[in-house]
Amino acid sequence: MTELSIRKAEEKDVSRLNAALRNLSEYMGDEHPITDDTLKDLMFGGRAHSDALLAERDGELVGVCMFAPFISTNLGGLAVYVSDLWIHESMRGQGLGPKLMAAVVDLWGDEAKFIRLSVYNDNPKARDVYLRLGFKGEAKAEFLQLYAEDFKNIRKSA
Repeated sequence: MTELSIRKAEEKDVSRLNAALRNLSEYMGDEHPITDDTLKDLMFGGRAHSDALLAERDGELVGVCMFAPFISTNLGGLAVYVSDLWIHESMRGQGLGPKLMAAVVDLWGDEAKFIRLSVYNDNPKARDVYLRLGFKGEAKAEFLQLYAEDFKNIRKSA
């Protein structure tokens, strides 16, 4: 077994990255409508500012952490939102998730004030890992989402 390597995703990795994210979507019972072309545009050519870290062993992709910076005005600086964390089933329970999260921390260093993520209610194992890492639930706020099909509600109110 060779050493594990973690590196930032490059444009050439988009198909492999999307395949891993599709695997995560399937595992979580979610749809996965994003195409390789859309992901490529959003990460490397569009307006969005998103990154991903890839964990590889023996040339095989065994983990992905997708994240994006945002500004926290109440803490006065940069924060990072982890949108997706996928670990290949053969690597689960071996500490790869924490290694990927540590790589995100190392990437942003002292610049980031905090890391935010969300965890599905029906995924208690992942929640337990995050709590062991020191993540805390936020009592002051909950995440609400407005989906594109409901953007008309805002437009009507404006």
